[in-house]
Amino acid sequence: ERLNVPYPKRVSSGGWAWHPRFLLRFAPFHMISAITATIFFGIATGIAEAPLDGALKSSAIALLAMMPIIWGEISDSPQFARTYYPALISLLLPIGAALTLLEAAVPAEIFWFGTLMIIAASAAWNLRILIADVWPARMTSRDAARALEAANGAVIATYATAFNNNLADCLPASLRERLRQIRSLSEIRNGLVLIPGVTGYAANLQAEKEVLEKENFRDDPLLNDLIDSGRIKDAALTSFKTIGTSPYWTQESQIFSYLDLIHHRIGENERRQGRAWLIDAARAHEILDEIN
Repeated sequence: ERLNVPYPKRVSSGGWAWHPRFLLRFAPFHMISAITATIFFGIATGIAEAPLDGALKSSAIALLAMMPIIWGEISDSPQFARTYYPALISLLLPIGAALTLLEAAVPAEIFWFGTLMIIAASAAWNLRILIADVWPARMTSRDAARALEAANGAVIATYATAFNNNLADCLPASLRERLRQIRSLSEIRNGLVLIPGVTGYAANLQAEKEVLEKENFRDDPLLNDLIDSGRIKDAALTSFKTIGTSPYWTQESQIFSYLDLIHHRIGENERRQGRAWLIDAARAHEILDEIN
């Protein structure tokens, strides 16, 4: 209601439209390969036996591959990543069936070269996503702790807000004791400021009352000026990816997955606002003086 988004009878469900969008986000190689394999299997079987046989057998394999999705719809399963991981496994059924026919039809060298190239491309894509997005988004507090430990006794401030519950509150006790709680950048002129992601579209914040009420953290006009102008990066010593910056971790929330894949309410702008920052307070005020 707060987001003014129409919800269907099944809360935050995208229905059948959600599934292909989710699979394209999480497993594009598997989905495209499964569709291609199903079509190939139907054509090859139709040529070798009879068109009707090809159509029936390919339809049967497609039905088996889609059974986790069909059962999810029948049982009103929540639509978010972990409940649909079995759907990724079933996509291998048409791929295996097509490969069985293809192996018998082409020279072994060509078959294995093509198969291994597809596997390598899929593995490379998944590895890139892991290294560039999934892993660093889960390592925010660790990376922030390392950056703060290197600060060598500098004054460290951070915002007193629930948006910080998965950042500042997850730091080692020795660092939490050094943190100075502030409400505005006007309260600190020198030292460092640890700034959490300001977007509420983060799966690890979805149960926080303050986040649910505010949607985004906009309590400090000075911080808003830094972010809205794009100049926060000029004051930053470093920045950190978070759950809120990731298009993949977003799918661990049923509501946010619905808003992302169906309503396109979570785009690059919202993900940029999910980034956490460690900024120099003195430099930040210099920039604010230039802006204002």
